[in-house]
This record gives sequence, structure tokens and C-alpha cells, in this order.
Amino acid sequence: GIHRGETWGTSGPRIKVRSVGGWNLPNNICNQLAAGNNPVDTGEVPGSLMGGNLPMPAQGSPKIAVWAQQDPENYPLQRIDIIKGYVDATGKPRVKVYEGVVKTTDTVERPSKRDCSVRIGHHPEQLCTVWTDPDFNAGQDSYYYARVLELPSCRWSAWQCNVDKNVDCSKLNPANGMFSEASGFKGYEGCCAIAGTPGSFSGRNTFSTIEERAWASPIWYETGSQP
Repeated sequence: GIHRGETWGTSGPRIKVRSVGGWNLPNNICNQLAAGNNPVDTGEVPGSLMGGNLPMPAQGSPKIAVWAQQDPENYPLQRIDIIKGYVDATGKPRVKVYEGVVKTTDTVERPSKRDCSVRIGHHPEQLCTVWTDPDFNAGQDSYYYARVLELPSCRWSAWQCNVDKNVDCSKLNPANGMFSEASGFKGYEGCCAIAGTPGSFSGRNTFSTIEERAWASPIWYETGSQP
């Protein structure tokens, strides 16, 4: 996989993602990818694994199949985006994001401010789709990669400030915008959004969330490789 470029990266969780591109992909491609197989490896169809080049010549618009699975010890998936990079007619590189080419059917909510819990609901453990480029230009070099997003969760600072320490920003000293030793929060001023001037400083609790994610290696379309 690494030698041929079929790799992916994540922001931390062990999300799995695989993508394959081609001009015609079988109807059961999602089942094949979920089972750890794909029709390019077996020779069933000409195509490209992630990290590779689409076969030539071009036939219609590229189809990109993307399958992803959540980290079993983390949170379910929210959506898959396709990011396309290309060179426009003036030679300038461009990027276009096709957001939510497949996504959860449940409502996406922020984690609890009280305890940072995430509502699992009916969000999926796996997502898969076959996406066709609606803006394909056969004379334009381009690449495609998938971005997989988890449900929103608490940033480490939200855990520390709102759950572990339960910082109360109303106890900031208005004279200097700092916590006193007696407050029990000294050194946790970064948990607060502080405003005002000496003598009138005040703060409000902040709550930062993140969306952990994974990125697949790109699939390339190169006009110069056509016969």
C-alpha cells in the first residue's frame, strides 16, 4: 500500500478510508471496499487506487468511490467531502470542495457543554458513495481526494476547562483579569474570553470543539498521459 501510494492520514483517530477511481465502476463497489477488496486489484475494471493515475483515454467523467469506517473507540462519522484540485485555463491552480457527497441522515449536534459527551444517535459507523465529477474538463489536469469527518467533539482545552476543572470565569479579578489563588483556578485564565480594562476586566467561559478527520491519498488525472 505505501509503496504504490495507497495511504491515508488522520488527525488522530484510527479512521479507515479507501478510495478508487475509474470511468466505470461496478454497482457493488462499496461492498467490495468494505470487505477490503476492490475491482482494480482483481483486474475486473481498469481504474486507479488512491495515490495513482486514472487510466486513459478519458471516458465520460471520472467516478470516485470512497469508503470510510469510524475508529471503533471514537465517534461515528458525519460526512465525506471530495476535494478537487485543477489548473484553470490561465494556468492557475484552483481547489473546489464538494461537501457532503455522502453524509449522516441524523442531526449533527455539538457535544455537551456540561460533560463533553457526544450524542451517538443513529450516526453511521461506515459511509460509502460513488461520486461523479459534475465539472470535468478532459483538457484539464486535476486530482481528487476524500476527506472524512467525525461528529464534532470537544477540543482538549474544553475537556480541561469545562469538565476536569469546571473553571468559573466570573471569578476573574476585575483589577488584572487574573484568577486569585483562593479561586482555585489560578493559571486557567486561558479558559476565559477576557474583555475590559484594568479595574473592569471580566471573562466568559469558552467552549472549543473540533471535527476529527481523515484524508485519502489523491487520485490523479493527467492530460499529458493520454495516448
